[in-house]
Amino acid sequence: MENIKLFQTLSTLSKEELTSFGEFIKSSYFNKSLVLTRLFSTLRKYHPSFEKIKREKIFAVLFPGENFKEKKLRDLFSRLLGLMEEFFALEDFKNYPLEKKGHVLNQYFIRNLDKHCESLTREMQTLLDKVK
Repeated sequence: MENIKLFQTLSTLSKEELTSFGEFIKSSYFNKSLVLTRLFSTLRKYHPSFEKIKREKIFAVLFPGENFKEKKLRDLFSRLLGLMEEFFALEDFKNYPLEKKGHVLNQYFIRNLDKHCESLTREMQTLLDKVK
């Protein structure tokens, strides 16, 4: 199969990352589309090389009995790639606890939760002191 951004990106995932991404897209908080979950399950079988997969076969698995529609499949690829980008961002976010706490602090501030702000600010200062 030709180089498709989704396949290129999926092929870089380790087995552990592939499993985590599978859990991510099964979460109804992040993904409300069962067809995207089925698309991932179908593509996962070909990981890490997607050379032998055919678009028509993918489409037939997702939409049995329906005539092949290139645009419909491309749209699904794009949406799944978008979920993968969300996954990457959240995975990366885990590596920056201070930044994460900064976002929580911002939400406390917006919600006028002064005591929460003070407590979290002290916690963040402790983290900063450890870095010095």
